[in-house]
Formats: sequence, structure tokens, C-alpha cells
Amino acid sequence: MLPTIWLTLTIAGVAVPVVWRERTAAEAAAGIVGEFERASVTIWIWGGLRGDVARSVLCHEIVHAIIHLFAISMPEGDDEPAAGSLGAHTYAVLAPYLNFPNPPWGSQ
Repeated sequence: MLPTIWLTLTIAGVAVPVVWRERTAAEAAAGIVGEFERASVTIWIWGGLRGDVARSVLCHEIVHAIIHLFAISMPEGDDEPAAGSLGAHTYAVLAPYLNFPNPPWGSQ
């Protein structure tokens, strides 16, 4: 299946597409479920995640985007723990208020 745009967010005045795609076998084996790609300023969410899990992963990747787009200087690798902690907390606090549509593959 081809990549599908789920939604587009504006972060720091920049349009950031959120795109679903199937993950590779290597990504699945590594447990990777999403990615913020700096070069294209795109958030990738791997398909098949349940609605709430997809939204939680999206919050995690939004934190990566914020770090990059606001040019926050962090040592290499420190953004992952920050995104993990802040993304999980953000989702926990905001989940009742997030009006993101269901991912293209449904809420399951």
C-alpha cells in the first residue's frame, strides 16, 4: 500500500505532514512505530496501530518536530528520551481533547 497522508499539522509556522506507511521488516523487528524525518519535515506513523496508540506515537513524534523546528540544541540521542517522556505525558494529559481523525486504516 502506498503512503497515505493522515493529517497536516502546523508546528512553529511550518506545515508538517503526518503520513502513514507500512513499516519494513527491519523496522518491525526493531519495534519502530514512527519517525520524524528532519530532511523532509515529515512525521511518519507506521500502519496498523490502533487509534489511541497511533495518537500516542504521533504526540511522541510531535515532540521530535518541536525540538527540530524550534532549533533546540540537544546532544545527539538526547531527543529520544525527551520525546518519550514529553510525548507520553502530553498524550496522557491531552488525550480527551485531541480531535485527530482516526488513522487511514481505522480505529481498530
